[in-house]
Amino acid sequence: MATATAVAAEATNYLKATVFGFGIPNGSTIDGIEVAWKRKGEFGVDNIVKLVQGGSVAGDDKADIVTSWPSPVVAYASYGGAADLWGLAWTPAQINASNFGVVLSGSTSEATILSVDHVRITVTYTPPTPTPPVQQTRWARPGPHPGFFDE
Repeated sequence: MATATAVAAEATNYLKATVFGFGIPNGSTIDGIEVAWKRKGEFGVDNIVKLVQGGSVAGDDKADIVTSWPSPVVAYASYGGAADLWGLAWTPAQINASNFGVVLSGSTSEATILSVDHVRITVTYTPPTPTPPVQQTRWARPGPHPGFFDE
């Protein structure tokens, strides 16, 4: 479990999670990304929840700066969804890359410990349309023409 100790009202540094090991097929369309953090922390709220694309923090901030984190037990909070691209364009290669991921920063109004058990990312995608079989038929007529046969 990752923890951040706040000694007063403050925001934490990023907790960055990458190397998810996705294997989205090339040619697929990325439809949406859902992130679920399992975390706890008395007096804690989200500060920043963003994706990591190509190693850089990017896209829409999905932080819920109003709802308190659960305490004393850990619970999931979900962000994004099956049709939410977080304001970014995505390719399968970007999702499959080791530098794809998510960051979380918490904020607290008092001295406390904020904890994260784990994070889960679900990527919804449409596989490439299968290419129907293609047939080619070639024929040759007997005679003295290039590519044809002679008797």
